[in-house]
Amino acid sequence: MKKSAFKDNRGLTLVELMVGVTILAIIVVPLLHTFVVGAATQARSRSYGDATNAAQNLIEQIQASDPDTILNNATMVDAGARFYTLSGMDYTLYGTAPYTKSPTLSSLPKTYHIGIPNYTYGSSSFDALITLSVPNDSTANNPANSSPVAIGNQMDALLNMSQADANAVNELKYQCSDLVEHPNTELTAGQLTRSIAIEVSRSGTASPYTYTINVLFNYIAINVPCTAPGKTGTFFNFSHTEKSSASCASVADSTDGSPILSAFLFFDGYYRSDMTNETIPINNTTGADINFFLVNTNKGPVPLNYGAQITYKNQIFNGNEPLNKLVFANFPVSSYTAWKDHLTSASSSVSGYLVEEKALSRKFNVVINLYDTGSNFTGTPILTIDSTKLNY
Repeated sequence: MKKSAFKDNRGLTLVELMVGVTILAIIVVPLLHTFVVGAATQARSRSYGDATNAAQNLIEQIQASDPDTILNNATMVDAGARFYTLSGMDYTLYGTAPYTKSPTLSSLPKTYHIGIPNYTYGSSSFDALITLSVPNDSTANNPANSSPVAIGNQMDALLNMSQADANAVNELKYQCSDLVEHPNTELTAGQLTRSIAIEVSRSGTASPYTYTINVLFNYIAINVPCTAPGKTGTFFNFSHTEKSSASCASVADSTDGSPILSAFLFFDGYYRSDMTNETIPINNTTGADINFFLVNTNKGPVPLNYGAQITYKNQIFNGNEPLNKLVFANFPVSSYTAWKDHLTSASSSVSGYLVEEKALSRKFNVVINLYDTGSNFTGTPILTIDSTKLNY
């Protein structure tokens, strides 16, 4: 006789269910933890990436800007930027509304704090704190903390007078050809007296202005005797002018007091062997400083005791001294006088070579700290980046 199979329809017992749930928890909970940790890590990674890019963006903005411009107006960094002062552990807005102007720059070295609440970059927001500090120079005990550096000047205005002397002599020979009929009679630059005049003007009612530079080389010969046969005792006078002009538009007036343009004049610094001095006046009526590079193209030896006498009207002064060194020459200069106006002048020096140098007046240590939004720049920063900005 065949027995029928036993069938149990009772289902799972409570113990079996609990065992199943326990096993499921052992498997699922680590997986859920992995997903949660992964999502949080991804969010932190994205936030840190945004913070890195945000800090780098702020650094690049500061590196590309004139520090004085930033220190005069914090919004040059960001529209939401404001100056803050540190009192104890707390940062408070500096001064009165609109809180964008910095303390006086005359108190350097100093530390400046620029805060940008809720600075947004990518999909993240931060409280950004920029600290600009100007350390003392341990050797000079002043804000200048680096040696002078050479500046590459753009040739904004180019004036070429290297052929002016030859042109004047040719004109002299042409005008006096009727008096010079004997081959032994030679007219040379030595019979000419040369004077130079440099005039600078500006046109336009607003920046960018157009600056025009005119250079005049004037030549005269007075009572030059003619020794040609039959002409003995005959004298003649001669006057001639060679001119060069250059015009250029400035992008904008300089905000830090630096020269607005650089003009280069090429000419024979001493056109004859018996010269002892030459007067070179520069008349600048623009109200802006302009660099002048006087380039000697004469390859001959410098005449004994030669030295040019240069005057420059008008320059921007700092007190009783010119604000900038504006004249550079590669030939001997015996004197250089800078004029503020028709009453005030000062003797200055001229660089002996055609390179402008400027002292690095401030070396800014730049620190960017990014905090969580709403932190008021306190607590542990999400990210800190250090950099340096040189201003000269």
